[in-house]
Formats: sequence, C-alpha cells, structure tokens
Amino acid sequence: LIGLKSRAPFARTFDRVEALQREADARFRETEQRLQAELADTERRLGELQSAREDTSSLLMSPEQQAEVERFQQEQLRIRRELREVQRELDSSIDRLGTTLKIVNIAAVPLALLVIGVFVLVLKRRRGAQ
Repeated sequence: LIGLKSRAPFARTFDRVEALQREADARFRETEQRLQAELADTERRLGELQSAREDTSSLLMSPEQQAEVERFQQEQLRIRRELREVQRELDSSIDRLGTTLKIVNIAAVPLALLVIGVFVLVLKRRRGAQ
C-alpha cells in the first residue's frame, strides 16, 4: 500500500475540452490585443496632447485641450471596460463548458442508461409473452 501512495497522481486530459478552451482563448485574445493596441494609442495621444501645451507653467488648458483630454479619458475608460468584459466572457465560456460537461455526466448518461434499461425490459417481456 505504501508503494501505491507514493505514486504521482495521474491526470487524464480531455482533448475536446482543451481544444474548446484553446479556440475560445484565441478568439478572445485577438479581441484583447486589438483593445490593448487601442488603449496604448489613446494613452500615447493623451500624453502628446498634454505635452504639447504651449504654456507649461500654467495649470490651465484651453477649452479645446480640455475637451480633447476629456474625450481621450472617456475613450480610455471605454477600452478598459471592454477589456474587462472580454476577460469575463472568456471565463464564462469556460465555465459554461464545464457546466455542460457536468450536466452530461450527472444527468444525461444515467438517463440514457435508464432508457436503454427500460427498452431491454420491454423487449424481454414481449419475447416472454410470445
């Protein structure tokens, strides 16, 4: 018994699950990369706008500069929100897959066995009645 306990646990991989996870991950990572690029561009433009102020000693900006800074900040918030949503969607798709597998394992397989058992029982009774 000691020899059995010291063995490393065996983890069987689920090829289909891993393929679905890789597919979902690739799809969402593509979106995430696009949004990250947009965010970097927005932050770069915001930095350029703030460094391009004519009067660097003054804390006041022109109304146009204030409007641009506000617009860039709103864009930055929107992109970050979309990035969080993409991550949530990735997590939820993996969770949905896990839930589906649990339902199949817990309910569908026993239900299929029950249907097969009833079918076999009906066949035996019909043959016995003839």
